[in-house]
Amino acid sequence: MQRVLVTGAASWLGKTVVSRLANRPQIEVFAADRQKMDVPVAVDRYQGGIDRLSFAEYLLEVRPHAVIHLAPIDRKGSPGAVAGAQALFGAIGRCAETETVIVKSDTSVYGSGPRSPSVFSEKDIPAHGKQLRFQRRLSELEAFVEEVAARQPATKYAVLRFATIIGPTIGNAMSRYLRLPAVPVLGGFDPRLQFIYEQDAVRSILHALDYPQSGVINVTADGQLYLSRILRLGGRLPQPMPGRAFRAVRKGLGAMDIELTEDMEALLRYGRVVDTTRMTAEFEFTPALNCRQSVMATYERIPRAALPQEVTVD
Repeated sequence: MQRVLVTGAASWLGKTVVSRLANRPQIEVFAADRQKMDVPVAVDRYQGGIDRLSFAEYLLEVRPHAVIHLAPIDRKGSPGAVAGAQALFGAIGRCAETETVIVKSDTSVYGSGPRSPSVFSEKDIPAHGKQLRFQRRLSELEAFVEEVAARQPATKYAVLRFATIIGPTIGNAMSRYLRLPAVPVLGGFDPRLQFIYEQDAVRSILHALDYPQSGVINVTADGQLYLSRILRLGGRLPQPMPGRAFRAVRKGLGAMDIELTEDMEALLRYGRVVDTTRMTAEFEFTPALNCRQSVMATYERIPRAALPQEVTVD
């Protein structure tokens, strides 16, 4: 029986991964989160911060063979999640049974700017000059994972850098933003964007568990789309506006639970495209939906029956 501990289990991604794992008879699942976990399956749970001594004691009691760290980094740049990760990895270092660690990161670590390369690969070192807060926290998290992995060569540490995850049920800010009837956009900019469909993101995490890897892997659907094309696919009306007006609208959208942070504004201004050669060639994972299909599925313009079976929304 393989024991798997999932942090961030209160998030959409966390509870979906927990639910999928719980359906595997050879796996015993343990879920942890500071927030109340609405996990629709019976699993052992720890509710509290992963930076607490009680969590370290819980982990050493569970002695998991694998840890899937999905606790989100605050897009506003709060250092709490990084501190929690440091405590988590410290506890893992004292657990000889842990052989696999999977860490959720984000392609936002590369940043978005007028001088960014046309395509980022995993070998591109994220800028360490002026960074937005979310980018800085991601860089800190990944640097710490790299240090820990060097000290624990017997444990495989995989860092999955996800493009923006979208879909009809994940309910994150980008998915809600794209589904607005009239979408505010930055006048004079039409960024190239990449996405990963919500169910493909889940599949990639389970793939990393089944076929352990070490190192950093970009995870995104095949292809790229300009924002204007995305909105046309969804039948949405773009509302171009200057930067100052867009930032004012950002604040208004926050009241609608569509919080576009400063890193998301940069993405919607300059875009970002990453290379997926390692994902397909070494990690041997291919998302079921390409970028265009991911957008269409988010807009629910692909019938549920037409979606590949493994990504049908449960």
